Amino acid sequence: MAQILIVDDSSAIRMLMERMLKELAPAADLTKVGSGEEAVNWAQDAKTLSAALIDYNMPGLNGVEVAQALREKFPECILLLCTSNIQDTVRQRATDIQMPVINKPIDKDIVADFLLPIIGDEA
Repeated sequence: MAQILIVDDSSAIRMLMERMLKELAPAADLTKVGSGEEAVNWAQDAKTLSAALIDYNMPGLNGVEVAQALREKFPECILLLCTSNIQDTVRQRATDIQMPVINKPIDKDIVADFLLPIIGDEA
């Protein structure tokens, strides 16, 4: 079963992502957290992580910093940086760690394409 982490400081966005992911991967185990620090703390105890959708602009750790921490523990997981305000420097930092950037509002079909390796025929 896929383990997918949603990291966004907006509860409304977390709910929208959860709804979308439940449609795309109904069998996946979804975890939602509201900050980068919560994501890193969650990862310390987690056994697996298949994918994470991570907001960039959050108080404390930003999305790239969170992704770097997750990548250290789960080198094979799929990481997606989700943002509504993408600057070239942010895009480059994400690219440097092989992290695709998707713009908000998030398109379900784009997310499905990225998650296909872990959700297979569920989508």
